[in-house]
Amino acid sequence: MDFPLLNILGFVCYTSYTTGLLFVEPIRKQYAARYPNAPIPTVRVNDFAFALHALVICIITYSQLWSGLWGFSDVPGKRAASATYGIFWGSVISILVVTCLVFGSSQTSSSGREWLAIDIVSSDSTFK
Repeated sequence: MDFPLLNILGFVCYTSYTTGLLFVEPIRKQYAARYPNAPIPTVRVNDFAFALHALVICIITYSQLWSGLWGFSDVPGKRAASATYGIFWGSVISILVVTCLVFGSSQTSSSGREWLAIDIVSSDSTFK
């Protein structure tokens, strides 16, 4: 019962990721600035189609656990475990906090390098 809820969260994130790298120009510029040797993201339309398809299928699967939605009268109502809800809502809140931090900071440059300062993985000093 717990896995469909976490799968939905995972595929929402994966769909957002592929959407950003395919269709959002500022993200593509930031990717090109971060990886100058390979400035074009390797995400393709089939990755986006897979993510979207998987998200829809997971939502349909999870919705079947609610007996009233599909007219299943003999299936008792079930709920995910408390730990699953904790992981789910903790992840959602974390994503919202990071999103607010990103949109709340100043964006003055159009070079695509303005967000490289938050890259905590890079040890390359050329982007700082």
